[in-house]
Amino acid sequence: MSPHAPESVAPTRIDPVAASASELIGGPLGRYAALAVRGGRPAWRPAAAVLAGLASLTVALGVVQKGHCLTRGWSSPDQFWHACYSDLPSSAGIGHAIPYLPGAAHLDQPVISGLVMWLIGLLVPDGSAIVRAQWYFALWAVLITVIVMVLVVVTAAAVPRAPWRAAQVALSPVLVLAALVSVDLLGVLLASMALLAWGRRRIMLAGVLLGLAISARSYPLVLLVAIGLLAVRSGRALYAGISNYPAEATREAARILRALGTPCLIHQPRFNMLQREPLEQGVFDAAAHEGMGVIVFSPLAQGMLTDKYLDGVPPGSRATSGRWFDKGKLTPEFVSRLRKLNGIAKERGQTLAQMAIAWNLSHAAVTWCLIGASRPEQIDDCAAAVGSLAFSPAELASIAALI
Repeated sequence: MSPHAPESVAPTRIDPVAASASELIGGPLGRYAALAVRGGRPAWRPAAAVLAGLASLTVALGVVQKGHCLTRGWSSPDQFWHACYSDLPSSAGIGHAIPYLPGAAHLDQPVISGLVMWLIGLLVPDGSAIVRAQWYFALWAVLITVIVMVLVVVTAAAVPRAPWRAAQVALSPVLVLAALVSVDLLGVLLASMALLAWGRRRIMLAGVLLGLAISARSYPLVLLVAIGLLAVRSGRALYAGISNYPAEATREAARILRALGTPCLIHQPRFNMLQREPLEQGVFDAAAHEGMGVIVFSPLAQGMLTDKYLDGVPPGSRATSGRWFDKGKLTPEFVSRLRKLNGIAKERGQTLAQMAIAWNLSHAAVTWCLIGASRPEQIDDCAAAVGSLAFSPAELASIAALI
């Protein structure tokens, strides 16, 4: 129910199950009884407090359900026969090194989830493997109880005129069976808080929370699709765009968006002289067929299609940082090819970067190029590419022989 509904409702008046259950405490809310309000607004907080308490009992039942493994350890196939499997104990040995940094144990989790798992691991006392697993699981059980209680409050706050509907969260059997299987509820809570902020028009906060939710679990990305569609339909955005979709997925995305009445005008693939997959694998043809423009990113191949690496690796360049750039690509044979491409650019009266951008724009499907610059003069250099966009057949043949 929308928080802007004209009046509040009582569950015992509209729900037969709630009405029957209420007989234990005197029956449904009377015909002439008035719902509690404060300052003209529904008093949803008492309901939220009651449901949060009940939610803690629901999670406690989940701990009981995992009791066999909690006392005897999580070993296979025993944990499956007793239906007490959980991912959590396997992470008890993360160690004290901060995840994702050199020397730390590998952790196949999104960054926010991984950091929380690491922090919980720091609280686990030394002991045998089973003792550490028991401590780790118990600490997570406490944290998940808090997460669920806050989630119930957030849900009730999202529907203040019908806060008892949060009982669908607080008393869900899913909490008993699955709440303690993984850290998924962390992402659920952050996503729910993002939706609450969005509903209250606190857009900046909603964006931050949604970003954190995606950094905790990947599935909140689905919310971005819904928000994007709402933005287009409400006039807050003019069109939708996609990025790095293969050809068949491009057609399917266009079909879905078209069915939803949302124009998809932009495709953003990675494309340059050294990475030509969108051209060779039919992405450009699919985009053209669907009426999309193509704005390519990384047109300079992370700086390799500039004069930066023609005479070695300069200090402070991306190649020296080792992040997102494989220095091993800069072999003598590869650098020789870059120098020959630079020679062709000079004959055209351009820098290598300008020729690389012009080559991208010479493809009919390409609308424009997205560049990354660290200095103003780099922007000027790239923008000057529009001064000479035409290529002779001989120039194209020479470039093709080198790339």
